[in-house]
Amino acid sequence: SGVKRATGALIALLLVLTACGGGQLSWDPAAVEAELTTEPAAKAGVEVTLIAQFSGIPDKEGADMRFDVPYDGKSHMTKGEDVGGGKFTLLFTFPQSGTYDVYMHYYQDGEHITKLKKLEVQ
Repeated sequence: SGVKRATGALIALLLVLTACGGGQLSWDPAAVEAELTTEPAAKAGVEVTLIAQFSGIPDKEGADMRFDVPYDGKSHMTKGEDVGGGKFTLLFTFPQSGTYDVYMHYYQDGEHITKLKKLEVQ
């Protein structure tokens, strides 16, 4: 019947999608947490260090993390420097004061995790 054929096709699709994931992960992407801080406190026109601290991720080679700070209607995505222990940094200058959305994109083992934090800039 059509229902059996559709169910079979859906199961086949799920198997293909699962196979593309690269096998079993040694970590749980749903358990990943992230904190965002700056050094010094964020002030417009002053270069600061954005610091993303991730927990629940493996500390191994091959991780990629990018900060995305949209403003003026454009995305500004830049690779963070991996300083170890789940911490990534980036030198950044906010053009004006206000509240910014800072997206932290983490890539590892074929997974892509995005965390959003609000940052108040003086």
